[in-house]
Amino acid sequence: MRFVVNATALRTSGALTILKQFINRASYTKHDYIIFVSNDVKLEQKSKNITLKEVAPKNWFGRIFWDFYAFNKEILSLGVSVDKVISLQNTTVNVNLPQIIYLHQSIPFSNIKFSIKSYCEFKLFLYKKFYMFFIFAFLKDDTKFFVQTNWMKNELCTKTRINEEKVFIANPDILLPQFYCENFVSDSNKKKIYISSDISPL
Repeated sequence: MRFVVNATALRTSGALTILKQFINRASYTKHDYIIFVSNDVKLEQKSKNITLKEVAPKNWFGRIFWDFYAFNKEILSLGVSVDKVISLQNTTVNVNLPQIIYLHQSIPFSNIKFSIKSYCEFKLFLYKKFYMFFIFAFLKDDTKFFVQTNWMKNELCTKTRINEEKVFIANPDILLPQFYCENFVSDSNKKKIYISSDISPL
């Protein structure tokens, strides 16, 4: 299978760790991955099944344009068949393909109140009030989610009424979970998640 991965916002700190872990796990699979990343992130492309596509760093408005329009245009310009899209940066994207979303931004689901008048809290206020829209802007029946905690899964299912069978837990202290590409099956002993036969990472 061929996956296109949206990871242009994973540039620093924990987000960059997620990207590096993903690339490491993907390199051991039989699937092909085309991963869109920011050109200010230094990554090594060692595996033949991984292609890195660099794009310019994006501010908030640039990212909205990318998710809503430019990302799909880039996929179409590849000239190859694509089976699924993986978003490692919380938000669904405007594509006519099944999506797998790694949702690791918990602020929109929290009960904490942030002040619009506080400089330190203003960005958090925006995440709290508006980011939920972008997470689910292109949600479809076949969209799957991976989250980091049981709390996050419960909040996601409760506040959005997404079926819990479409939400899976990927503990942040281990390498990203593995999955196949058809029917999800939980392997509780290994604390990973699988889907049918050839393994690929989330």
